[in-house]
Amino acid sequence: MKPLILIVTRACNLRCDYCDVDKKNISMEEKVARKAAFLYCAWAKKNKQKELLIRFFGGEPLMNFSVVKEVVAYAKKYARREKVKASFDLTTNGLLVNDGVIDFFRENPEINVIISLDGDAKTQNLNRNVKGAKIDSYKNIRKYKKELIALPNMTVNMVIAPNQVGRFYENFLHNYQLGFTRFNFLPAYFVAWKEKELGSLITAFNAVVGFLRTHKDISIKNTEVLSAQPFFNPGFVVDCNGDLFGTNMILSDHYTRVRDDLIMGNVLKIERNNLLHFDKDTDMVSIMRSAVDGTLFYASLKVDRILSNFVKKLNM
Repeated sequence: MKPLILIVTRACNLRCDYCDVDKKNISMEEKVARKAAFLYCAWAKKNKQKELLIRFFGGEPLMNFSVVKEVVAYAKKYARREKVKASFDLTTNGLLVNDGVIDFFRENPEINVIISLDGDAKTQNLNRNVKGAKIDSYKNIRKYKKELIALPNMTVNMVIAPNQVGRFYENFLHNYQLGFTRFNFLPAYFVAWKEKELGSLITAFNAVVGFLRTHKDISIKNTEVLSAQPFFNPGFVVDCNGDLFGTNMILSDHYTRVRDDLIMGNVLKIERNNLLHFDKDTDMVSIMRSAVDGTLFYASLKVDRILSNFVKKLNM
């Protein structure tokens, strides 16, 4: 299933140490979102795709909540009319979660809410900054813990960075003891990993595997999202201004200079009779390797392989 990935904003209310998103004070207008959703639905119909998957990326997607709501309503209306399934996912740092946001997620159970929670308060706040200072991003998630757990489709995303990998397993247990049972693990890419830290990551993943074998109430989203492309997600990726790509690697500040090589058009200029028939036979790994510092690239490749080996063990 080929997803539509909407970068609804480049803005973010945090400046996390390990985040490589190329942040800008720009957001997607509703006309861009509507056109992208229309084209994706038309493509799905022409290709007899029985399921839509629309993913909301940022920045912080809740900073452009009106566009998220617009797209969800449009896609659900199309799905009802065409008798297909529509599903969504949205990744948020949790700072903007409030009663209204919770109500929207509750009313739209087709949305997989992916909330970033690296572990206990100390770990969660270790790499999170705002305007040059640390911020307590654990507090709001803990405040809405009960409501989040009650959502029918909610995942905790744990980013694992070198400076807190030694507590990864303990932080996983902490999140589980809070009541969360669906997880996604994301080792930090494009940061320096030492061999000792990589060893700690392997040890922790092995411990998680052992725990999962005796706790069948836990599910791991990583097993559902498999891609031949390391680090990034393929799909119909639409940036804030409507530019169309085949990968969301253009979000990364490491790859801004290859943007022109990857652009496939702009949704505002695509006519109905030219329905997203865009395919580039591109060697993505070669582009990734050539555009970023070699040390960071190969460190990222190592942690990606460790994650892949973890997923393989879960599927055995």
